[in-house]
Amino acid sequence: MKKKSNRPGRGFAAVVENYLHDQAMARAAAADLHDRPSLAAILRSFPPPQEELDLHGLTSGEAEKAIRRFVLRCREIRLTTLRIITGRGLHSPGQPVLPGVAEATLEELKRKRLVLAFHWEKKKRGRESGAIIAYLSRGHETPNSRGKTP
Repeated sequence: MKKKSNRPGRGFAAVVENYLHDQAMARAAAADLHDRPSLAAILRSFPPPQEELDLHGLTSGEAEKAIRRFVLRCREIRLTTLRIITGRGLHSPGQPVLPGVAEATLEELKRKRLVLAFHWEKKKRGRESGAIIAYLSRGHETPNSRGKTP
């Protein structure tokens, strides 16, 4: 049970003081969020792709394992920007498989915080790319929640 103050008005002063303190803390937290760089700003600090993995000719299971091993090996040697070549699936019977496998595997590695972000490489000469650029976590990036992948 709360102890009542012997001094009149002290309870109200304490309420006001607590309120002002809470407001100051909320402003400080909001300022911290706005001071963090966006994901796009963080990714601009990464180098161009330092290593690449070509998945042509692999089955979906082989490709998934290869991507996992590739990401873990590159993290061990402190590489941060990778290119994963899936191809566009022009020679696949039916729909392309490897692009979906690569995206799903990278999403899982992103949830495990091994991959910071990834995106499809930009179009070259008017044709769609068959490669993904992946950015590996370095451990200290903390983008604000509004950060988007380029």
